[in-house]
Amino acid sequence: MNILKKKIINKKERYGLTKVGWIIFLFTMIFLLIICLHSLHPFLALSTRVDGDIMVVEGWLPDYALQKAVDDFHHGSYKFLVTTGGPLVQGSYLSEYGTVAELAAATITKIGFDTNRLVPIPTPAVDRDRTYASAIELNKWLDSANMNIESLDIYSFGPHARRSWLLFQYVIDPDIAVGIVAIENRTYDSKKWWKTSIGVRTVMSEVIAYFYARFIFNPLELED
Repeated sequence: MNILKKKIINKKERYGLTKVGWIIFLFTMIFLLIICLHSLHPFLALSTRVDGDIMVVEGWLPDYALQKAVDDFHHGSYKFLVTTGGPLVQGSYLSEYGTVAELAAATITKIGFDTNRLVPIPTPAVDRDRTYASAIELNKWLDSANMNIESLDIYSFGPHARRSWLLFQYVIDPDIAVGIVAIENRTYDSKKWWKTSIGVRTVMSEVIAYFYARFIFNPLELED
């Protein structure tokens, strides 16, 4: 019996945490979690403006965000305001505008913006990677219109900003400086986003989407 036991059972010395060690470990994890909660939203809701020649506004932004973009345009040195975006997913039967780019442009016009400096760039319907598709359409317009620009600023929304910035940089000529402005999402407190369901859903979905765009997405798959 002892011979059989020695063949199938092996006794090894191992190290484990003491009670003090577990307490230190738990406090460390809690500290790191707190740091993560407070730094995650600012990381995603990035703003790094370059005061570009063109302002690019993602057309799906809410009206107050469009108003903010118009105000910034008048206080900057932008030459044109460009709206981007694909087909409406709701209300298309009731609207004369087929895309969010056109709807946003119409809204900005109602605000009192000069239409001679406003350019809607609709994005065709795509099943995925809509932001990237919008960047492609913008790049086509820059090429066809012979827009010799040195920089542009993208106006996005909350924690979606860093992903938009990344995807537009995939497409735009590297000689053109690309800035990003994250307009605050008013549906939750960005400093305590984890306390509301809308905040958690928004931030966590953008974490996943950014990870995909940064490490998995292959831009060459969607190139014409």
